[in-house]
Amino acid sequence: CTPATVTVEVCSATQLPKPSLQHRGDLIDPYVVVRVDGAPQDSQKFETVPCADNGFNPEWKDQAFRFDISVPSVALLSFEVRDSDRVRTSFVAAASFPVSTIRPGIRSVQLFDDSFRPVPWAALHIRVGIQQYKAQEQQRDSAGASGGAGTGARDSADRGRQRDGRRGRLGRRRRE
Repeated sequence: CTPATVTVEVCSATQLPKPSLQHRGDLIDPYVVVRVDGAPQDSQKFETVPCADNGFNPEWKDQAFRFDISVPSVALLSFEVRDSDRVRTSFVAAASFPVSTIRPGIRSVQLFDDSFRPVPWAALHIRVGIQQYKAQEQQRDSAGASGGAGTGARDSADRGRQRDGRRGRLGRRRRE
């Protein structure tokens, strides 16, 4: 499994429910906790700033978070929407996904209540960027950092060998 950097930007939400103990006329001040859980070195947590008095269509500007994940195959990306109050914070809704299944781009995340039931019309809108590091890139980056003269010629020769190697055994002449 190759390490990856996942960037998550929380853009907005729609139709957020009120917490179960909140009074009828109260407005919520939602914020989002974005978390990655998995291998111990990958566990990270970030929070957006609360959006005052807007549970219907809150928006967050410039709320992007970067997660460096060494083992994406066991990592979970979780979103928890909470209500910020002067006295306490309350759970509003949440969602969680394996990092290995997430695709880059703009996504709408269906939210679930505390009993794991979908909340009708409630969604979180996010933008995801994923950069995966391959073993060859890591080796090349480390070799380039310690590098020396002539690495460019060696790289182009290696690329030529790789190209020839794609033909397989039938494409090469045998020496007798």
